[in-house]
Amino acid sequence: MAEDITDSSSPDTTNPTINITQTALDEKIAATVKDAIKDIKGKLDNAYSSRDELQIKVAGFEDKQRQEEIDKLKADGKNKEAFEAELAEEKRKTFEAEEASRVKDKKIEVLSRDNELRNVLSELDFKNSKASESAFNEISSNLVKDEDGNWVHKSSSADISTYVEAFATEEDNDYLFNVKTSSGSGGDPSTQSSSNVSDKSLSSMSQEEVLNKVRLGKLKRGGHK
Repeated sequence: MAEDITDSSSPDTTNPTINITQTALDEKIAATVKDAIKDIKGKLDNAYSSRDELQIKVAGFEDKQRQEEIDKLKADGKNKEAFEAELAEEKRKTFEAEEASRVKDKKIEVLSRDNELRNVLSELDFKNSKASESAFNEISSNLVKDEDGNWVHKSSSADISTYVEAFATEEDNDYLFNVKTSSGSGGDPSTQSSSNVSDKSLSSMSQEEVLNKVRLGKLKRGGHK
């Protein structure tokens, strides 16, 4: 009887499951993960909605309970205690209203900052969305409002547009951007000059220094549109 010498390491061409391409496998995994995340997000949204509804009901119950306590004090002839309780209740409501307004204003403020920053970043030639998001997170975390209510970098006081231009020229950030290919072997001196990066850290520059670099054309990156 002849010995079976079939090479077990050879791919099984009869089984379509084994022969699935890496690309198809990656797409299937990505689709599965996406569906799972979507399901989790839906459950979280429902949980948050239920929580918010419960908080509203609890707040309404507590308001009613406090008012009943005040009414009881008045019925018992304890007018001073009732007045103090009413005063405390008004202060509480005023504080909560002011706090809610502050939180709302803060959200609007952050949204305004994010929108302005994303608009400026959209003019740069990032390698991918992950690189763009990385730049957004790093820059946004260093922005503060000046006395005039404008968003500026906390170290250099440069406005968003100016700081983003400077950020794009820092050598440490080169990995975030696509490299502009040269059209000739000789190279354009002006292009070479504009791609030079100062050894001085951007965060240590004054606003005047940053603006001066802009005027000199040293903050124009090849990938900038």
